[in-house]
Amino acid sequence: MLLLLLGCIDTTLNTDDEVDVTIPEPGEMVLVLDPEVIDFGLVPLGIQRVEILTVTNAGEHDVFLTDYWFSEEGFGATMANNALEPGDSQEVRIDWTPDGSGEMSESVTLLAGTALSTQSEVPVGLSGLAEGPEVSVSLANHDFGTLLVGCSVGIPFTVSNVGNVDLSVSGVGLSYSEEFSVSGPAGGALPAFPWTLPPGEGQELTLSYIPETARTVSTTLRVSSNDPQAPYVDIIAGGGAVTEGENTDAFVVAGDQNITALIAVNEIAKFQDPYRDWFHEALPTFFEALQDLELDYRVAFVGMVDGEIGSEREYIDQELSAQEAAGVAEVMLELMIPEGDNDELFMTLDNTLANNASWLVDEEDVWADSKLSLVAINNNLDVSEGGFEGWVDGYRAYKDESEDVLIHAIGGPVPDGCEGAEDVEAEAMLGFNDAAAATGGLFFSVCEADWGAHLAAMAGAMAGERRTTVFELSQEPEPESIVVWVEEHEVEEGWSYNVTANAIVFDEEALPEAGALMEVSYELGVCND
Repeated sequence: MLLLLLGCIDTTLNTDDEVDVTIPEPGEMVLVLDPEVIDFGLVPLGIQRVEILTVTNAGEHDVFLTDYWFSEEGFGATMANNALEPGDSQEVRIDWTPDGSGEMSESVTLLAGTALSTQSEVPVGLSGLAEGPEVSVSLANHDFGTLLVGCSVGIPFTVSNVGNVDLSVSGVGLSYSEEFSVSGPAGGALPAFPWTLPPGEGQELTLSYIPETARTVSTTLRVSSNDPQAPYVDIIAGGGAVTEGENTDAFVVAGDQNITALIAVNEIAKFQDPYRDWFHEALPTFFEALQDLELDYRVAFVGMVDGEIGSEREYIDQELSAQEAAGVAEVMLELMIPEGDNDELFMTLDNTLANNASWLVDEEDVWADSKLSLVAINNNLDVSEGGFEGWVDGYRAYKDESEDVLIHAIGGPVPDGCEGAEDVEAEAMLGFNDAAAATGGLFFSVCEADWGAHLAAMAGAMAGERRTTVFELSQEPEPESIVVWVEEHEVEEGWSYNVTANAIVFDEEALPEAGALMEVSYELGVCND
């Protein structure tokens, strides 16, 4: 049983019996959660399991449960009412329907408070083990393109068991097999059904297209198994054939995507040992990793919830050396004070974005289209109002593409926080753990001393789309027939055809500008059996 005290003052009475008395501050809440971590135990794939969380109001004021959210999909919650009078208990039904095998370690967060207190996030850990066979087919829907009649092309794929119980594959078939076929390794016959694939094992196969007439055709490849979640996996494949013909591939030339980043820290990075030393030592390593990317970047550090940066320089860019950049980062945090414990880093990043949008996202297309990374460093639970989803949606509103926003964090791991050397300890940084997972970002433990490695990994993840000189063709051409056009102008020099890669390769100095439309026209080549 976990006794969760929010905003309470602990007062110890020194009596002969050494009695500890906790006196709640007026208006604050005292909740008892039972259990502390909900363990679903062993659950078969696709089967719903329900466990009960009992929430008891052990304080003196009415408590209101206003919202809840989960760190991952596949869970649900039901409660009879959202108000608890002093002494009352509320059963919350938590259900889990696993859709993938393996260990589960997630969390549910309750948002609660009294009429006189601010709403607080109350995290509860969830654990369990999902058991069952799980089929995985490495082939997605596939277009073989246009071939010459009589040619053939094959694509290898693997049927695998990614579950933790034996998978039985009862069949692999095609809805149309006159011009498509499935074979075993090296074109051999399929093994006899059923197959038994232990966990982690797979069967290699090849799907082939051999057009007989000049037309467009398709087929459905079906893999049948005892996977309770996906007893049938269907993959559509198609292609076309001509007796002779041409093809044109179109490309938009990509450019290097610039990096923008805001790094929000609370007072531990400036005033608390050993975090202060870890942060100071990590900064040059972080900027060295950024410079190794050879991309333009703009980075700022902030410690105040109002989003105010404490230096005359608005941002740090690639013009500074790693040591110079580290020095400016320290200056940016000069506004922080020892008493200024900032545990509202979601709010801090939001305010900093609003205050600095001019150089982050509004100045020129190269910055408007940049990859935006938001980093939080804290050893406490973030208490910004509301769930992480709302903050993530707000950050993404600054970008045309949601995948151009990444959230990273260094904090206490979910669900129990951490303890480490030199008496460091941290609460679970639940909201940012969820936000990092939702955006594809990175999360590292604040109790691990090597912050340099953590920040260097984040620097690498900040890189977006990179400029390329290689453009792969969809079909095999007659090399002498290739014509390259850039913005409707024929380009005769500065490129070559690479037979092995089946690609047009530009010389670096001849590569068209980012955003240019390039088209490659060619006659279809002969069969390459």
